[in-house]
Amino acid sequence: MSFALNRGSVRKRRTRDLTRQCLPLLLSLATVILLISAAVGWYVVSEQRRVGSDPLPEVALHENEDLRYGISQLEPGRSRLFSYPVNSSERVRLLITRDLKGVIRASFAFCGECYSLRHQNYMKEGALICGRCQQSMRMVSMRMGEQKERIVPGQGCVTVPIPFSIGNDEVVVRATAIVESAKVFLTEAATNNGANK
Repeated sequence: MSFALNRGSVRKRRTRDLTRQCLPLLLSLATVILLISAAVGWYVVSEQRRVGSDPLPEVALHENEDLRYGISQLEPGRSRLFSYPVNSSERVRLLITRDLKGVIRASFAFCGECYSLRHQNYMKEGALICGRCQQSMRMVSMRMGEQKERIVPGQGCVTVPIPFSIGNDEVVVRATAIVESAKVFLTEAATNNGANK
């Protein structure tokens, strides 16, 4: 019987010694796994931010200046904001975007329905988000020479398209097109706001 107790205590002592020897190794391994997990998590989050949104500042155009932007600068899934002075007190924001399929579109950076909240619109993961409904705005194309996409009422926020062309590896929106389209839209918005009061 004492032999069985002695054998049991030897086994417990060996297990305890083995645990003491392995514990620092197990803690080190757990720390390495935790650090690797944190690094991978940080990389994934930073990569989503890099790919999803354009960290570049808004480009301020001057009066009578055409918007010209190199296609090679606009990676798929990216957008770029511009502003143009339509009168002495207001600048309109323009959006050039290239979807994941490579289709390029140009529009004003606001929705026809939510014009009064246009200053609350913001970019998130490469998409223009409406300041009113907090949903991604859909863009339609008015590229010169292409069949025009249709704006369907009741299908969420849709940016106001602007005519543009592509030539010499550039997206080109003429200053005259910006001013004429903005005047038409601003006149309609003012009329609608007067009717809603």
